[in-house]
Amino acid sequence: LLGESPSWKIAGWQKTHPCFDLKVSGLLALQAMVYFGDLHRDISQSLVQANRSNTKQNYPYAIVGVNLTLLLAELFSLR
Repeated sequence: LLGESPSWKIAGWQKTHPCFDLKVSGLLALQAMVYFGDLHRDISQSLVQANRSNTKQNYPYAIVGVNLTLLLAELFSLR
């Protein structure tokens, strides 16, 4: 399934394996980001590229996705 790789950090994950960041949200955040990436491929790729080029003042793409998923789950009482 998901393997350890430096590519995860490029996409905005905090570690080289996304399971550390998904422990709070579970797979819902990952599924939401995969859905967004499939639906809006160009936008998601440009966000990942922007994350790579601005390491000091960035909002890591993956962590923002996890936090937005948690916020929406809370707002819609899905937790």
